[in-house]
Amino acid sequence: TAVGKAIQLRALYPRVLRLPATSSPVAVTTDPFQPNSFRDVQLQLHFGRVNATALEDDANPSVTTNSRQKGVGAQVGPRLWWELMMQDVPAPGGGGGGYAGSDIGLEFVVVSDRIAPNFLTSGFGSYGILGIYVGLVLAIGRLVRSGLGSPTERIMFEEIMAPDDLMELVEGIRIAQAGHYVGHLKDEMRLYNILIKLYRSPEILLRISKEKVE
Repeated sequence: TAVGKAIQLRALYPRVLRLPATSSPVAVTTDPFQPNSFRDVQLQLHFGRVNATALEDDANPSVTTNSRQKGVGAQVGPRLWWELMMQDVPAPGGGGGGYAGSDIGLEFVVVSDRIAPNFLTSGFGSYGILGIYVGLVLAIGRLVRSGLGSPTERIMFEEIMAPDDLMELVEGIRIAQAGHYVGHLKDEMRLYNILIKLYRSPEILLRISKEKVE
């Protein structure tokens, strides 16, 4: 293209983008002929001398006004650069008049979805709100029941009639743990294995924990 001649890019990008939580951004309107749905962009090539002050300000923000007056802001050689700006669009509300795209650059509107995380959305989609509610109530009920009730599988350990022999075995394990004699670790391991075997055999546990008959 020739220098100074603007190129009009019609419907280059959508004005409004939606950002879903689980997929890529999509345009709210896909019809490029709908008014104000897509933005037109003007691309123009320029050639000329560029003031080095602006370039040096970007690289070194500490440059002062006095240093500029001493020649730091000298002109550099001719350069080519592109200018990209949005075309003038009607002002919001349709009140006539417009605002220049060069003043605001490229503009687009982003809409974000306010939704729950993926594991919640998948549950809602599969079971609905009623299924989620029932599952939550059942989970809370089971938690309360396990905390307040007495599960049947723990009766054989918590309702022992005469646990004297078991308590003596546990006391022996504690004495072996606190002892410092030679072989106390072996005694502790042996007594601990005996206790585990008793708890794994309900018949033996019932036999040694039944009440003694005088």
